[in-house]
Amino acid sequence: MTQIGKKANLCFELVQQESIPDFEEALRNKEADYAFMNPYHQVMFKKEYKPLLRDSKKLLTGIIVINRKSTASTLEDLDGAELLLPAPNAFAASLLTRALFDQQGIEIKPRYVKTHQNVYRGVARNTKVAGGGVNKTYTRESKNLQAEVMILQETPGHPAHPFSASKSMPLQETKAIQSLWIEMAKQPEWKTLLEKVQIPFPMRADYQRDYAPLAGLGLERFVE
Repeated sequence: MTQIGKKANLCFELVQQESIPDFEEALRNKEADYAFMNPYHQVMFKKEYKPLLRDSKKLLTGIIVINRKSTASTLEDLDGAELLLPAPNAFAASLLTRALFDQQGIEIKPRYVKTHQNVYRGVARNTKVAGGGVNKTYTRESKNLQAEVMILQETPGHPAHPFSASKSMPLQETKAIQSLWIEMAKQPEWKTLLEKVQIPFPMRADYQRDYAPLAGLGLERFVE
């Protein structure tokens, strides 16, 4: 943002919230002019914020994992089972996985264990439970753990986290930020920096195209 600010003659102040509830409260009160938020937050705060940019190649998916010794071979086999999840509002690992079961009429018993690592380790110890996670954290696990835990199914993919602007911000300013970010991505020297902010292949985001479909998943039923 410092580099974009220099080019656009803007000054950004980075503010980090201590928790997700604090972040949501800040968005609700329109305290931030710009915010990097998860896709469901964009749905929650669509009246206050509009998405400017998202990564053109990245799609977020959740995964359902089981113990390799489990007798389950389909989601239907998990009906009534306990599902270990990292946190109630984890977008891909918890919300998307719960929605997948719900869409197929499969009842599960969610239990929150704080981290993705705890999910995978819990599944490794128990053939009767399943877990929700994401590919990125699963592939970070050791080969030994992956030898005990397997991916049963992956959820459909959805556009990743948007960089969004308050609807009160001047249109000329938000368009300038969009254009500068996209231009920076064409320059090799900015590749590493853009990868760190998780939008290495930026494209202009559109709420109706990219995030409105999430509203149809009924994720609000699972938000806690």
